Amino acid sequence: MAIVNSIKKVRNHLEITIDSEHICITKSTFQERALKEGQEIDLEEYKQFVLLHQYKPALQHAADLLAAKGYAEKELERTLIRGGYLPETAEMVVTKLKTLGLLNDELYAETYIDSHANAGYGENRIKQDLRRKGIDEETVRNLMESLDPLVLKENVLVLARRGMQKRHPGESLQKRNQRILSMLVRRGYAYEDARQAIAEVREELGETDEDEEVPSYDEQLAGAVEIVRKVLSRSLDQDPQKTTQRILGMLARRGFPYDLSRDAIALVMHETEDD
Repeated sequence: MAIVNSIKKVRNHLEITIDSEHICITKSTFQERALKEGQEIDLEEYKQFVLLHQYKPALQHAADLLAAKGYAEKELERTLIRGGYLPETAEMVVTKLKTLGLLNDELYAETYIDSHANAGYGENRIKQDLRRKGIDEETVRNLMESLDPLVLKENVLVLARRGMQKRHPGESLQKRNQRILSMLVRRGYAYEDARQAIAEVREELGETDEDEEVPSYDEQLAGAVEIVRKVLSRSLDQDPQKTTQRILGMLARRGFPYDLSRDAIALVMHETEDD
């Protein structure tokens, strides 16, 4: 027999811990067979009870979600679990919807790529979003090959031109270029592609002052390294993995490319090891 360790209310569902296993269920299901902390139960039998009561409501909930917008398979599964359904319930629902032809990762990814490329997003951002949604690497890679490089180049040029039209009071050309570079990188364009786009638009505008050019990769790396050093100096006792993720997020918000940010962190970590 298993022991009910804890029962917690979380938003619109309950989180129950039974012998260190966490079960999220809706309040209505819990009310049909309420538990108490410290109670002994048959864990597998209780999970079967929950599964039988959850399946139809979960299937209807998933159908409602799909009626509002498209979902990738893993994304929908995670959404159902966050809504209080068992992982087993979510998996059964996703399998059923795939059988009915209502879920298709390849079709979803193809539509997502087309719409976001047309909206001006770059390859890196689109790939990152699809991976986060649970689309497998091979599907993403194959579908991204269908993107027209000329369309992507024109998109980044359009965004660069638009950025240069938005001048901020007292902003130097160098700061303007850095602002646009950061915006383009956040949009998902490779650092060198973004830098080249800014150079082409500057040429269109007749700008020739080399002192106002976009910083090189090495200059960007040096700036990122300084930020990493400062953050790490204040985070020596914190979890290294969480600190790394926090630094990556901070650098991304400032427009530093992901690979450059990883390089900066690795360099500073190497300095620390040498010390």
